[in-house]
Amino acid sequence: MGGWYYFQRSMQNAADSAALAAAINNNKSGSGSTFQNEARAAARPFGFVNGEGSTTVTAAEVTCPAGTTLPATCYEATISSTYPLSFSQVI
Repeated sequence: MGGWYYFQRSMQNAADSAALAAAINNNKSGSGSTFQNEARAAARPFGFVNGEGSTTVTAAEVTCPAGTTLPATCYEATISSTYPLSFSQVI
């Protein structure tokens, strides 16, 4: 159970980092990079590589929450992966 919790927290940290990277670096440098590429690059150091194993890392523009100073662009990052349940048969 502890391993699953650690994995879930790592995934949430990576998703938070990916969303921030998408928002901050989205084509600001003129490099032609997209927010999707920035999000995937930010998740990589956490061990979540898009397309590797069962991992997917996606980013999308979303509606900003109420109270956000406009004009603004908000982003959401989603990471999905599987966690092996080695002893699930025993339990």
